[in-house]
Amino acid sequence: MQQQQGLTREAALDHVRQADHERAARVKFLYRVSVDDPFLYDVVVNTERLTADDGARLLHEAVQQPRFQTSADSQRQIIDLGIVAGAKAAFRASPMIDPREVFVSANGGYVSLSGAVDAEEGGSSPRR
Repeated sequence: MQQQQGLTREAALDHVRQADHERAARVKFLYRVSVDDPFLYDVVVNTERLTADDGARLLHEAVQQPRFQTSADSQRQIIDLGIVAGAKAAFRASPMIDPREVFVSANGGYVSLSGAVDAEEGGSSPRR
């Protein structure tokens, strides 16, 4: 960032910290998880203790193991997570929908929505 943006070291660090904070907030909003939760990760590499080449070699060896290969089930899960994230982003962008009131889930490509919406004109209470 320092070279790419022409920033001082401190400004580059601030920029990276801010970008990391924004990404973490987006992940927390979309998936309701913290990026700092080590149980979310299969492999954690401390880049202060390994060179980039050693870290890349270690990761390359790890992802060759059968347990890290994609399966039909894992591909379906990724598709479902993408559908949910896309729906949440669309709801968040809509001025007519309060994303806190609509819950989205997907299973096998089928989407389920639940939550509260305003009753039709003339109605007296929200419908669920």
